[in-house]
Amino acid sequence: MKNIIISILLLLPLSCFACRVSIYGNTEIKKKANAVFEGLVVGVELTYYQEHLKAKYNTEDYEAGGFPVLIMDTTPEHIVSVYVLKILEGDIKPNSTVKIKLGGCGVPEAKLRQTAIFYLQSDNNYALPQYTN
Repeated sequence: MKNIIISILLLLPLSCFACRVSIYGNTEIKKKANAVFEGLVVGVELTYYQEHLKAKYNTEDYEAGGFPVLIMDTTPEHIVSVYVLKILEGDIKPNSTVKIKLGGCGVPEAKLRQTAIFYLQSDNNYALPQYTN
């Protein structure tokens, strides 16, 4: 029992390293955004996970029945292809497809055929999504 209590007390401070999410109102996100548009996710590339696989596992591990597991407290970086449905603000071509980098604290992983309002940041390569379905 004593060992269990000591273990808990030792592990408890590790929660301070967990992902801390900042909750922004739509107004604050829009102020930081270069463009705002409604889009449909038409492609998802799990770039960070692919790099994780290359670095940690080789063919022998996979053939031996090993399955790579990625445990993180943030959403790993991934690239989404988004079809622009409606421009709300900024300079984005309508009816085009853009590639956007997503990931980080509080950013859910994108799924195919998911619609969202995307707040494109100033470098036009990263966005904060607000999923609608």
